[in-house]
Amino acid sequence: MTYTIPEEWVDHIKDGEGVEYDNRGNIKTIEDPVKGTNIGYGHSLTYNGGWKKVERIVGQTNKETLTVEQADKLCRADIKEVCDILDRDSTFRDWWRSSSPACQYVLIDMCYTMGIGDKDHGLKSFPNMIGAMKKGNYEEASQHMVDSLYYNQTKRRGARNAEYLRTGEWREFDCVIKNGHPIKDSQGRWKVKDSHTGEVYDYSKHSTCSKGEDMTRQQVKEDTENAKAFGEKKVEQARQASNKAKSAGQKQATAKNNTATKTPEVAENKQAQNTPVARPNGQTRTGNASTNDEARMRNMLNNLNKANRKFGQSKVIDVDKTLDDLKKQYGADASKVLAKAMMAPVTMAKTLDLRDKDGKLLTSSRQVIQKLCEIEDTQQKNNVITMATAARSRNSR
Repeated sequence: MTYTIPEEWVDHIKDGEGVEYDNRGNIKTIEDPVKGTNIGYGHSLTYNGGWKKVERIVGQTNKETLTVEQADKLCRADIKEVCDILDRDSTFRDWWRSSSPACQYVLIDMCYTMGIGDKDHGLKSFPNMIGAMKKGNYEEASQHMVDSLYYNQTKRRGARNAEYLRTGEWREFDCVIKNGHPIKDSQGRWKVKDSHTGEVYDYSKHSTCSKGEDMTRQQVKEDTENAKAFGEKKVEQARQASNKAKSAGQKQATAKNNTATKTPEVAENKQAQNTPVARPNGQTRTGNASTNDEARMRNMLNNLNKANRKFGQSKVIDVDKTLDDLKKQYGADASKVLAKAMMAPVTMAKTLDLRDKDGKLLTSSRQVIQKLCEIEDTQQKNNVITMATAARSRNSR
């Protein structure tokens, strides 16, 4: 049975995963303490068939990076696999497709992140939440999520899912940071702000529910023990890799300090690099788009054109003109704006209300990028930059 999910859901799932780009605009592997080595948008190489499975889906790779096109294809294949798993599993198959859209999305997202699992780990280790979902008690299900280790670990992602499940309304959140750490409100929920307006989210404006079964102590204790047992080996591997990288970095820095000489020309170049660059909202930001940023942007646009041609689309982007327009419009934030438009075009179009001449919302990265180059309104430019530069650090997810 086929199951087509909305494009914005694909964007939300991709946006929830941390990605890192190399200087060619390709997505690099990431070491995760629990999931091991990840590639693309949260695809675990350690537990999910390695590169052999990846290449069966996306074709030949260099076994180090994926193009944005390949990562998108892998993400969609993983989402389809998640839906197939939910269809087959006896816990979900009889009711999940007839549940609310928000409930369907949360099940897909959680299964995508942690797997279907069993009573000790993964999605099926949330029996109280699942039971409430099955009955249609979404407020109660949301509260069970808030009382879980998952909510405490995923922070921004957990906050978005809990509120989406509870209200049926999708909100882009970032955690409120104090002294370098996310904070909670008096009800034990992450204190969050709207990613686009910066307004702190007021939970009291929405309906609330009783806590229902108290999962806070026992379930969190069990989840903590299971997560510790499951991830202990990977945590140690990640720690060793981090120490190795720090050691290599220290050696490189020492060598650089021993050989570098500060000539007037070097000082002048450094000062030029640190000259504040004007931004659309009148603020300034130190530095300009680096050579690496420009090379990465150029490769991303070339990869997009390559993908469009592959799928028979005649319209492509003028890479040089687009690069110049983006840098002129968004300065040092141009690479982040482009990356956001590549990764989540539908979300960007809906949030910023980007439409074609017929009034239809834009749906492709090419359309969104070209529209971003044409924006003249200063406030709209500010909104674009705010959306593209919203905090995406791992401790705010």
